[in-house]
Amino acid sequence: MTIAFGPQDIQREHDWLGCQLGWRFLYAPERTLREADVALITLNPGGDRYQPPAWSYEGGDAYCSERWGDCEPGAHALQRQVQRLFAIMSVEPTAVLSGVLVPFRSRRWESWPQQA
Repeated sequence: MTIAFGPQDIQREHDWLGCQLGWRFLYAPERTLREADVALITLNPGGDRYQPPAWSYEGGDAYCSERWGDCEPGAHALQRQVQRLFAIMSVEPTAVLSGVLVPFRSRRWESWPQQA
């Protein structure tokens, strides 16, 4: 599988659109683009302050092992919901292609000024 775009393309669009909060593309390792049989694609990364750009999460699966807000790693309410979804589906989180449709971070989708 050939990936037709990369981090530099997302960064270029981020800058062109005037986004201020950074971007994120995958919540899983890059290898899941080639290997995963299951995908979870959400709308866009949330947050109200800048976070550095992230093409992928190589530390496993961000829904299970990343610290979100003031919560312990994997303990944020959304993370627990997704963990439960994976458990119901009987899939290992690290085997799922987890990513976003729109990689640009915003506090709420409705607050993003460039929405179509």
